[in-house]
Amino acid sequence: VLMQQTLLRLISENQIIMLDTSVAMDDQFKTLVDEIELPLMENRKKIIVKNAVWAELLRHLGSSDPIKQQRATTAVEIIGMHHNIFEIHDSSVDSEMILKAFADAEFLADLMIHKNRYTQALLTNDKKLSRDANKLNAQESCLGKQISVYNLNRSGNIVFCPYETEEEIVPDTPITNELP
Repeated sequence: VLMQQTLLRLISENQIIMLDTSVAMDDQFKTLVDEIELPLMENRKKIIVKNAVWAELLRHLGSSDPIKQQRATTAVEIIGMHHNIFEIHDSSVDSEMILKAFADAEFLADLMIHKNRYTQALLTNDKKLSRDANKLNAQESCLGKQISVYNLNRSGNIVFCPYETEEEIVPDTPITNELP
């Protein structure tokens, strides 16, 4: 029930929903897709897969790490099979783009640029990117609409991650930018 409420909040409160590579390559990505597909379709919304995310996934297809390679393969297959809920922004990528793609900078720039026009959500398991995206809500020189950050937990549930000031962040768990 809580998962449904969080999904409905994600979909109803955000005009733009973006997918980060860290969620696409998560073991629970298929569970998320199965849960979110119908609500997205009912609300005529899609999850945006940025060009840089697509390029990162393609780069991981050739990874020397078999776990990353398998997760990327699964993510690409899932996104491809669910074109009804995913919108790939410019899926034509060249080899240079695949090698150099770094989605975080693109996310932060786009979130800031579109903050004044759209409510936006970012689906990410990257703790540093989550924190940086949330900090955009505290910008004083660029007011705008709320940016929401959601993580995918180990049970396959979407969890809202509200903005925390630096004093509220408890450094008892290691923060990593790496995929498991």
